[in-house]
Amino acid sequence: MPTIVHSRLTAVLHQIMEDRGMTSRREMGRAAGVSQGTIENIMHGRIPKATTLVTMERELGLRRSELLIAAGYVSEPTELRPKVQKVLSIIESLTPDKLEDALRYAVYLLQQQREEKARRH
Repeated sequence: MPTIVHSRLTAVLHQIMEDRGMTSRREMGRAAGVSQGTIENIMHGRIPKATTLVTMERELGLRRSELLIAAGYVSEPTELRPKVQKVLSIIESLTPDKLEDALRYAVYLLQQQREEKARRH
């Protein structure tokens, strides 16, 4: 699976670069609101944090979740339930700091649910 995900994500980034006439990864990083190193890492198969991809989507003006889907973080939009689509819409509007806060809170909630489930069994 990592190879497939890597191929999808790098293909999307290569296409964006080509469509926008970008000739360097530095230029892509600037346009995407991330460092050249982040772009280099992605192009070499490293999957970035979801928050990084959301920032890139926003800065590049991409359709919602395009990079998250390519990286395998979420399903295709047609497969998402309405509540999940609403949450993604809200998440996309957050600043990077608020997005980090939301992510930490989501992890906290997940841990609480897992602990509760373990107590019941």
